[in-house]
Amino acid sequence: MKGETRELVMDTLAQMKRRDSTEMERELKQAGPECPFDSIYLARVAVKVARRLGFKIKPSAKIAQSFKSVEALATLLDSLAAKRTAA
Repeated sequence: MKGETRELVMDTLAQMKRRDSTEMERELKQAGPECPFDSIYLARVAVKVARRLGFKIKPSAKIAQSFKSVEALATLLDSLAAKRTAA
């Protein structure tokens, strides 16, 4: 599921930044491990993707580290989705 979640994160981020997903992927690879955009974009992406996955997420200091990269955000969302389905 991580690949699917990462793709959702990338597509949503590209839409928010009004860019093509391929262009966005290239830009992120050039920037390195951390997202070159303000973490507020990834927090907003998290809310939208979580909704699409069927749950709500509220950005907080507890999960703030996950808003520094696409990979970390995808991992967080997968973890929360797994907990939701296990409950």
